[in-house]
Amino acid sequence: MPDKSIVSRYLEAMSAANGDAASALFAEDGVIDDYRGGHRAGREVIREFINGRPPRTIEFLSDVIEQGPRLTVYTQMHYEDGRSKTVRFIFTVHGDLIEHLINSDIEFVPEDRRLR
Repeated sequence: MPDKSIVSRYLEAMSAANGDAASALFAEDGVIDDYRGGHRAGREVIREFINGRPPRTIEFLSDVIEQGPRLTVYTQMHYEDGRSKTVRFIFTVHGDLIEHLINSDIEFVPEDRRLR
């Protein structure tokens, strides 16, 4: 059973653009695949990637959902320039380290546009 606190620890490090703290949560060969098509493998690459991200505030929209080694959470990202977006994070955890992280940009369909 993975330690759910790894989700908040990663998101706190990402929020602060602290690549050292974020990359330390990953396995040596850990991977991030993001919604922009990026693929980052290895702690050093992940550290540089997180260090280069803009600071942001992250609001949890859901509890951490556990499914075996996978932890999923929905968040709202608030950037310093006023932008905001909803992002789903799916962590695959082995032991106490993240092996794989996927995130998806989520767009909501207005009620009057949904399929019935």
